[in-house]
Amino acid sequence: MLFMLKLSHLKARRRLRAKDFYESFFRAISRIAPTNALYAIALPARFGMGLHQRARAIGIAWKRIGAAFPELEIWLVDTENESINQTSWNSWYE
Repeated sequence: MLFMLKLSHLKARRRLRAKDFYESFFRAISRIAPTNALYAIALPARFGMGLHQRARAIGIAWKRIGAAFPELEIWLVDTENESINQTSWNSWYE
């Protein structure tokens, strides 16, 4: 399996974080091709604290995005503990 990552360094200001997230999303899905590759948006682990909130705010569209792009994942990277939490897109909506 091939992995394609879009790494995103999120800014301190909330409005700029949202912009970074959406840019990462669109850059990731623009690279999706008819292969069995996995496409992931890699984010700082601390960003995971707000993903459930973001998914609920976007509503059913979040779940529809996950259905349309089942190969899209969100990876939370913790550099202090040297770990990566690989999650499906729709796991944040549940």
